[in-house]
Amino acid sequence: MRQVHVVVLTAIALEYRAAKQVDAGAWEGSQWEEESGPNGLPVAFRTFRGKGGKPLRVVVAQAAGMAGVATVNALLPLVERYKPRCVAMCGVCAGRPGKTQLGDVIAPDRLFFHDMGKREPGGVKLDLQTYNLRDDWKVAIEHLDFAARFQNEEWWEKRPVPYEWQENWVLTMLHQGVEDPSSHPECEERCPQWEQVIESLWKSGHVQHGMRILTEEGRKKIGAVLIKHRNRLPDLSPAGTVLPFNVHVAPMGSGNQVIEERIEEFMRLAGLHQQPD
Repeated sequence: MRQVHVVVLTAIALEYRAAKQVDAGAWEGSQWEEESGPNGLPVAFRTFRGKGGKPLRVVVAQAAGMAGVATVNALLPLVERYKPRCVAMCGVCAGRPGKTQLGDVIAPDRLFFHDMGKREPGGVKLDLQTYNLRDDWKVAIEHLDFAARFQNEEWWEKRPVPYEWQENWVLTMLHQGVEDPSSHPECEERCPQWEQVIESLWKSGHVQHGMRILTEEGRKKIGAVLIKHRNRLPDLSPAGTVLPFNVHVAPMGSGNQVIEERIEEFMRLAGLHQQPD
């Protein structure tokens, strides 16, 4: 029977596959070893270098679905079988425009369910309880120099490119007289989601629909961007000044429902002053 130090749970297959691509800090010569877990769901094992160079054994598992019930059903057999010292969950989450960027990491120092409480005729009376991250873990995350630790890792240099930047690259190419940006040698790197980007530019009216021609609105938009950034697009690398790699230590709300609404209204209803990520 395997024993591990950490169980990492994911909710969807995309997150599970992404977790298995992690090599940073792994024990030399180790590989992800996948097998069927105690509940029949896939699990993958690997050893990493922990504090003081000691082995840190990790198992990554996937739940059968999202929300609390599926999470508990997947987690309890794993805890009983592998006796971990720590249980964690990772995956994708929604970000707040203007505060977070695509590729940032959110490490919650306070977790709460946004849908706990009592529904009354006038609305939902929320009853929030938070799970607080250990103080020493919180401080350790805040003081970690991520650039020094991960700057040589492949994932660090291959962060996802935001759609807005991809759109600006296409507009810049057209503004410079490039007839077909999709055939440009840099397109695969600068605009990997070409199909979605050109559709968005058609829809916004910055490019003539069904063509590769800048509209007057598109010319004004990219003109302002280039003036602001001294006639060049800003550096998108993790060490750049525009979209540097950030780890946000802040509250995070979760729940059994996917909610899309104005964050200000949610915060008012929740009675919170510090806005979560």
